[in-house]
Amino acid sequence: MKILRKMTQFARMSFAVGYTAKFNKGEIQVNDNVINEVYTSMISAIKIESPEIDLVTERNLYIVDRVYPQYDPKNSTAYHVTVGDNIYICISNNNGAISKVAPSGTLLNNIIKSDGYVWAYIGKVNSDEVDQETPFISIPKSIYSSREIGSIARLKDVVETTNNFDVTPKYKIIGTGSNAIFDISLTDVGDISYISCANGGFGYSSNDYIAISDNFDGTGAEVKLKIVNGAIELESFTSGQNYTECTILVIGDGTDGTLSPTTLNGQLTDVTVQDGGKDYTWAKAFVFSSDRAILASLELMPMNGKATDPAYLLRANTWRIKKTLDIKDMDGYVYDNLEINLVSLIDQYNDNLVAGLNNKYTGNVQLKHATEVKEVFAVNKIEPIIIKTDERITLTLTVKLDDNKICQI
Repeated sequence: MKILRKMTQFARMSFAVGYTAKFNKGEIQVNDNVINEVYTSMISAIKIESPEIDLVTERNLYIVDRVYPQYDPKNSTAYHVTVGDNIYICISNNNGAISKVAPSGTLLNNIIKSDGYVWAYIGKVNSDEVDQETPFISIPKSIYSSREIGSIARLKDVVETTNNFDVTPKYKIIGTGSNAIFDISLTDVGDISYISCANGGFGYSSNDYIAISDNFDGTGAEVKLKIVNGAIELESFTSGQNYTECTILVIGDGTDGTLSPTTLNGQLTDVTVQDGGKDYTWAKAFVFSSDRAILASLELMPMNGKATDPAYLLRANTWRIKKTLDIKDMDGYVYDNLEINLVSLIDQYNDNLVAGLNNKYTGNVQLKHATEVKEVFAVNKIEPIIIKTDERITLTLTVKLDDNKICQI
């Protein structure tokens, strides 16, 4: 089965309706037997028009006392929630903590809650969908974001010393951007409660990183690393000054890389690779003038200015087809009290409307067109509906990508 990633793929598709005594209610896994039943039970199929196709994502109503997934560019999991008519994305879940406070407001900056979660407001649920109980919402045509390209979302690849802080630490961002502001909270015993990005600033890159410590008196010492067979090795270092205490931390995409410094009169005189670690393709080191330190790289916001794709941001992987029809649409059938309980999305070999010869209505209907069904994409058995001659009904069918890829308008 081909994957329906683009709206243009619906050009020859039809919304098929029929009646069958087989199958249980609900979505039906498509196989050869189901395809055969769709065709033989089909009463009619009506061409789908573009306005009847809608790109949707899960509604994800916010519920307290849950752990919400945070934004991860490598993961297709949805990380948004809805609260009333507002849509928010989870920027940070405070290291997998339980969410105790719902996001609120429409601030331009990141929204930091008392449970350490960081949210970003991105837009509104369509007004006609706010009070519905359906599991899906439409994708907004555009998202609300004044964030510039290179705005920081949160920290990643975090390494730290084991010593607690006596005072709230300071931070220094090593990079090309500007205006980022972090909020750091400590527990009563000096552990980090959370580090949240209150303002992501702009102009940062994935190569930038942040150093956090209670002391930045030492200046000028730098350590450069090289990678050999996945392990870190020392390339060079500069001595600096005022390093009365000294710690060197390493971040990268590998693990266990460890450096040990030697100082004399506040200067770095030697660096020993205690453990080269493994699986590195890149690594950076920072020299701290304290034994209380944190080093981390930066995860950038998914909203890169105004060019952000709402479908990507909300992990849209479902198409919704809404078809309003009456008996006159049934491809030439004139029959009062027409009963249907099977709706399907089908592809055709040509542009003719499709009609099967349903046994339930044999002798009461006329076959106007008959063509072989090329492919069946989705099948749903619903509660039986009786369509009267003067009545119009709206049927809905959803098609979800089976590979968790993102749809494209």
